[in-house]
Amino acid sequence: MWDKMSVDEISTMVLLFPHEEPDAVAKGSSLHRVAKQVSPSFSYADKLTDEIVNLSIRNVPYGRAINGFLYVPDLSNENNCIDIAEPHIPANATRRASLPPSDYTLIAVAPWLSAKCTLSLMKAASMSPTRGFIFYLPNGGLEKSPSSSSIVWDLGDNEAWKDTFQFPVYAIPSITGAQLMTQLGLYSGNVTDVPHGYEIAGTIGTDPRDYVRLYTEIKISSDNRLPRFWALQIFTMLIVVSGGVTLLIYLMQISHQKSFRRKIKNGKVNLEASRIKDLCVPASYIQKLTLFTYNLGKKEAQSSTKSIPTSIASPKDKESLPHPIQPLVYVITTMNHRSESFPYKRFLPHHQPICAFCFGAFRSGISQVRELPCHHIFHPTCIDSYLSSCSSLCPICKQSVISLASYQIEAANVNV
Repeated sequence: MWDKMSVDEISTMVLLFPHEEPDAVAKGSSLHRVAKQVSPSFSYADKLTDEIVNLSIRNVPYGRAINGFLYVPDLSNENNCIDIAEPHIPANATRRASLPPSDYTLIAVAPWLSAKCTLSLMKAASMSPTRGFIFYLPNGGLEKSPSSSSIVWDLGDNEAWKDTFQFPVYAIPSITGAQLMTQLGLYSGNVTDVPHGYEIAGTIGTDPRDYVRLYTEIKISSDNRLPRFWALQIFTMLIVVSGGVTLLIYLMQISHQKSFRRKIKNGKVNLEASRIKDLCVPASYIQKLTLFTYNLGKKEAQSSTKSIPTSIASPKDKESLPHPIQPLVYVITTMNHRSESFPYKRFLPHHQPICAFCFGAFRSGISQVRELPCHHIFHPTCIDSYLSSCSSLCPICKQSVISLASYQIEAANVNV
């Protein structure tokens, strides 16, 4: 997308710049505060809007113009390209030493010579605060520059120079470049030496020692595709980030669910007590619960809630009692088909004479009762339907009837 950036125009004007030393022209001062444009009526001014070719767009400031004083880079004395470039560059063309002693930006201009000489010119320009380079083909007389893909611009290094030199490079038609180079030779001396110098020197506040130099501005086009490009980049980044966060949350949820399943299998989580999931007891499991015939002992009539059972009475209490106290015993007789699995007699730790469901009293020797693991007893018709269709918790103490470790629960969609 970046290679589609184009230049709207290259405009060149003449600026009048004070001759003061750098102390007077402070570093970083705004150019418009210390320099002013000479009237185009008696100075050079040109604007090129067509036939500008992008050769390199390195460090092009999007949305801003590239500007600076126009100059020709200096080659070292031992460089034989000086002789090659001499016929195309006026002897008095503006050089780095001809510009104001400040750190203001520069734009270089030179003919596109051999590959070696062109690279030497760009290397020399990189030693100064150059913000752009304008080339043209010498002796061509062309009104149109070749396209950027033309072999004319090949420097034989597989375009490595575009990464080496950190400034944009443009090409303009040969005729325009030759005219620009001629003007660069005219505006390099004192005020009185430039075209219409005496008229310029006669203006108010002008010192004959002031600089009159060419100043170029390269306006970059506002390509509408660039905002869409950045919007696409930002949208892509948002998708990647949101996708990564979603994946991370999903993996954390999977890990949490696996840990939750392990806790369920190990019997560490009571789903019903935690109000996460209602569990029903399979009929096969209910049938394995103890089924007895309710039967009270013979001393029931003599027993009361104030009696002290021998199982919890101390030896001192026993000696103080006038008569031996028969413990309150609930003798439970198993059904015939359970005789091999359960003992004949058991003691119930709870005094429970009625069913907590129907509030009907248990009849000794007649009523059949279902005992849960928590030792609470109920009518089978009451508790069996409750366990198979409502809950696996004891209606009285809320203790689970089943073993969570032995009963597999699907918890993939359970929020934890």
